[in-house]
Amino acid sequence: MSPLKRQESIEDGCRRLVCESIETAIRELTRKDGSTRAAAESVRQADAGIALIESELPREVTRRDRRLLDRIAAEIASALRPGLLLKHYDKLAGAAGVSIDSGQGKAFRKALARSQVAGLSMNAPNRSFDPIVYRLVADLAELRGQVGDWPVFEPDPARPPIGLRRAYTHARRDAQLVPAPAEHAASRLRTLELHLAFLNRCCPAMVKPHRKLIQAAAEQLDQRATRSALAEMLTSTEKSDWAKPLLDKLNDPSGTEDTTKLLAQAFAESPAAFNNRIAAYWRSWRAD
Repeated sequence: MSPLKRQESIEDGCRRLVCESIETAIRELTRKDGSTRAAAESVRQADAGIALIESELPREVTRRDRRLLDRIAAEIASALRPGLLLKHYDKLAGAAGVSIDSGQGKAFRKALARSQVAGLSMNAPNRSFDPIVYRLVADLAELRGQVGDWPVFEPDPARPPIGLRRAYTHARRDAQLVPAPAEHAASRLRTLELHLAFLNRCCPAMVKPHRKLIQAAAEQLDQRATRSALAEMLTSTEKSDWAKPLLDKLNDPSGTEDTTKLLAQAFAESPAAFNNRIAAYWRSWRAD
């Protein structure tokens, strides 16, 4: 992922960022050693790039592109979810002192493993035709063509992309609602962190630490969302002494205070103050 360049127009820069992200996702899904996780991250970057300027584009264009991108992201996320749950379950079982190779623990782990996709790769060795992968690649190629045909727009070059303040406002509001819903708040924080990564060059010394703070909070919220999903699955299984120590560990409130502190630090500024600060960096950088 490359940030916006100083002499690059906002329109050209954001179009480039989105196109590069989509092309990277296609490469990850079509090469033998491709990574589904890397493809998911590239799709997230494309989504953040669109969010950075979507208010500048005609509504029908953003609706069309976002509808397609949301479908792609949901498909990849559903393929990754069992693996994330399985990894967290193994770690949790070790921390709770529960054997994963006996009784219901083994059965639960096998059920998770069976639902795990081996890897979304068109050229994976010994892999038969997978319509999911081909549809994803086709959808990404269609999206790449649509982004390349975006209508020309003229954002004010003296201010940073308009979607940044909106992303900060939404993420700050969701952070104040934590601990619920953690998954939605984490997604908003990820978008804001990517926006700051796109604008990193305008003042690295100030932007990068703030971005890392938001990234750390998003990671903790992602873990909380995974724990919540795992707790829901364990609760729905047959009640037994086996699941109780796992659920006790999942419901342990320790760590909530750390997340709250991170969020308070990351969103100490009001949206107006944050926007004015980044705008000052932006104007100085672009005028240099």
